[in-house]
Amino acid sequence: SGEPPPLSVDPSLASQIYFPVAPNPFRSTTDLSFRLPRGARAKVDLFDLQGRRVRRLMDGNGVAGENRVVWDGADDQDRPVKPGIYLARLDMLGYTKTLRVVRVH
Repeated sequence: SGEPPPLSVDPSLASQIYFPVAPNPFRSTTDLSFRLPRGARAKVDLFDLQGRRVRRLMDGNGVAGENRVVWDGADDQDRPVKPGIYLARLDMLGYTKTLRVVRVH
């Protein structure tokens, strides 16, 4: 039929993905960590609850093993964001994981 076969992703990969955020809630900075089973492209974005992207923390090649990015509570224009709930989204290897991040006064 000329269509490419569907992309197959190892289902065991989902069990290997972890994406902790600490501290959470945070005042000034928080670390977002993730582990890649192999070197691969990864993207970490932060969104407000209306779905608007506030900050892109990473869009590039991650290394096999532990990767870490730090959010300083600022948006892409380096302005501090208001206290509240934000969504951190990790996209890698065909998987997406989203976590709540809380910024306090």
